[in-house]
Amino acid sequence: MILIALAAQLAATLLVTPPGPSVQRSGPVHDTPFYQDYHESYPLTTSAENDVRALTFDNQGLLWAATGAGVRYLESGQWKIPQGGQALGPTFALYCDRGGTVWVGAWNGLYRATTRSVGHPAVVGEPIGAIGSLRSPGAGTETIFAGGPGRIWRSDHDRWYIVRGTWQTNIRALLPTRDNRLWIGTASGLYLQSLSPGAGVSVRYSRPDVVLSSNVSALKSLADGRFVIASTGGLDFYRDTTRISSLTGRSGMPNHVARGVAQDRDGRLWVATRLGVARLDRGKWSLRHSRRWLLSDDTRAVVIGPDGTAWIATAAGVDAIRRRRMTLAAKAEYFLSVVRARHIRPPGLVGPAVLVRPGDLFQSFIEDDDNDGEHTGMYCAMESMRYAVTKDPAARANARTAFHALMALQQATGTRHFIARSILPLGTAPRHEVDRTFTPEEIAESRRTDPRAKIIEKRWIPTADSQWLWKRDASSDEVDGHMFGYSTYYDLAADEDEKRLVA
Repeated sequence: MILIALAAQLAATLLVTPPGPSVQRSGPVHDTPFYQDYHESYPLTTSAENDVRALTFDNQGLLWAATGAGVRYLESGQWKIPQGGQALGPTFALYCDRGGTVWVGAWNGLYRATTRSVGHPAVVGEPIGAIGSLRSPGAGTETIFAGGPGRIWRSDHDRWYIVRGTWQTNIRALLPTRDNRLWIGTASGLYLQSLSPGAGVSVRYSRPDVVLSSNVSALKSLADGRFVIASTGGLDFYRDTTRISSLTGRSGMPNHVARGVAQDRDGRLWVATRLGVARLDRGKWSLRHSRRWLLSDDTRAVVIGPDGTAWIATAAGVDAIRRRRMTLAAKAEYFLSVVRARHIRPPGLVGPAVLVRPGDLFQSFIEDDDNDGEHTGMYCAMESMRYAVTKDPAARANARTAFHALMALQQATGTRHFIARSILPLGTAPRHEVDRTFTPEEIAESRRTDPRAKIIEKRWIPTADSQWLWKRDASSDEVDGHMFGYSTYYDLAADEDEKRLVA
């Protein structure tokens, strides 16, 4: 089990190694604090709400989500709906202006929203259809750009104007510059449009030598003056109008279908991809995916919160990847608490915890497992190591319970040496494997597919005292786990009577 192995590794690392001829004892190693990532999920109620397309923070520090069923905001860990937010229908884009108003790009236009209500559509002079992207040149400006099917609008003190130019109609992202130009990311090319009076047509960037893919999803300014283009080919980094570098799968990017980009206060890049959220930290990639980190690997956008938390929009809700400062000792204590709370059953066996509902860690049960003895032996060794380092009597007590559970697996068989895979109180129905009868046809099929397979109809046998059922067919790795637990307990935690038992 990973939890036990990690804790055992930590305890073994802390053990003092006897000095050799040229090794000097240096004393205890300082347990330096580090930052540990951890995950929290924030699903919404319906499947349409969980179809999250965009995220933004308002000036109160509240997270807003554009969903398939309108706009929502997160307050004190609960999703809330501003008045009119549910009737808004599908939404696609979000932007918070300096006054605290959240602009919402919806299927039928552009709306203003606060935590109290969603206002009427913004008047732009004509029907504008779905708004899929919203941006401003930066802090200190009231100008907002809104991109819809084939057209882009620009606001100036609440008056809206059409931006003139030529670009592909499927507009995905907008990035205004401070020198009065506008980068436009589309499904078929990257465009640069001057916003000066009398400006000519847009410049199109679509060749492989200037952009990895013309299918652009997002544009993001970086702290060092560069900006990044996220596309189905990966990431392109530009300074002004020149591409200076690119990142793809060949350069280590976990998934090259990039959909959104954010930069945290430590300069790390977070990238929403088709296969989870990737992070680039000082040239090294890591990937956060699967239910360990995300409600869905289908990620659409990522934003960084005021406290440095990365918030990810997915096809199944919103996830937060946070971090806390901790020591290795604190991390070991956390894993130990998980093992103690969810993985130990009478008479002290350590086994897997089965969740009643995926993702719900508060409802689980422990079932019998072929490796109960091996896991218990690893746990016995881990707690013996912890006792050797800390002299914590609780560690020795835990190791002693596991030691006697290992002995119970041997004593249940009624032999001097053979061990049971697992034991259960008599009358408890096994869950992992049950006794059964095989037909001749099933036996033939088993031998055809796996000639080494053993046909065992009677797996569970009552003990001589009729207190337990014990499981047959222990394997060599089970013996390894028992011997590892026994020998480590003997060396580090056993008293003299227990040492004689081990021997």
